[in-house]
Amino acid sequence: MFLLAKGTGFLYRIAGQIYLVTARHNFSGRHWETNEFLRNNYRVSPTHVAVGFRATTPTAVYQTGFQVAVQQYLINLIDETWTPIWREHPRFGRSVDIAAIPFNLPTDQGELVIDAWDEVPPAREAPRLWVSQQVSVVGYPYGLRGSFDLPLWTGGTIASEPALLHVYRNNEYPLFLVDCRGRKGHSGSPVVTVRQPLSLTNENGKFEVAPAPRWQLVGVYTGRVPEDYGAREGSAFGAASPPAGPDEDDPVIDHETDIPGADEEVTRRLRDLARRFEKLSRQAKQSSDLGFVWRVQEATEICRSGVAGESGPVGINPGNVEPQEPQATLMTDPPSPIG
Repeated sequence: MFLLAKGTGFLYRIAGQIYLVTARHNFSGRHWETNEFLRNNYRVSPTHVAVGFRATTPTAVYQTGFQVAVQQYLINLIDETWTPIWREHPRFGRSVDIAAIPFNLPTDQGELVIDAWDEVPPAREAPRLWVSQQVSVVGYPYGLRGSFDLPLWTGGTIASEPALLHVYRNNEYPLFLVDCRGRKGHSGSPVVTVRQPLSLTNENGKFEVAPAPRWQLVGVYTGRVPEDYGAREGSAFGAASPPAGPDEDDPVIDHETDIPGADEEVTRRLRDLARRFEKLSRQAKQSSDLGFVWRVQEATEICRSGVAGESGPVGINPGNVEPQEPQATLMTDPPSPIG
């Protein structure tokens, strides 16, 4: 089995059913706008997704660098007829880069689940979002992880009006921009606001001091905006087309030049490293620090009434739908997304 990519996801409970929610392109392997494959060297769609949890028993686990036992699960993305099991947006199809798949959570991992935003008690719903509000993207950039296999928190601010649809390439989408250092591996990360300890809360009409932090899910991060946004056809979500040629300041790498004194295998590996370095350098110049966050309501709709992946409508403009005011999910425990 070949590993195509690494990303982030989180567990979301709707009407008692738990779903693994992530970026749609993590499940499809395809660009959300063009439907082109994201990897030119492997033009295939994923058949499985592997997720990991910190294990409570030492059986069938692998050890991390911190000697933390991690239990891995392999989830089928397709059935025996090669039909996708995962769900996409019932009204907008791949025009919304979120997907979900039902997942039976291990009995000892219940604290990892985020309850649906519209199922929390009304007195505890989060206030409306605003521009310049601080948020965190919680995930595994580049596959990196913190101590004890915990995710990394990347801080940012809401950069566009979250109550309005965002215009991208002449279409309107139910998302907003955040200014943060999003990277590969962040795709599918939950975006949360944090209410600090000892801050005032209003529950059941009473103002109280919160003794612990409160975490509110507000959306799903799926990728960055290219720096030449709007100037050419490309991807906002990590599939930007390479420029026609290298910039004047870029070194031109001759991948076919033999390396004196090196055998064929060493030469091949060095050429491969040179290609990767060149690709990373090009991508670093093509992406900004503005990222796309899809509203949490879209994830909820996919879980409730989503259709089989790659069978939803194509070319539908979400801007035809009346905008809804973003809401948030209150979490009593910090999220622990899976990478």
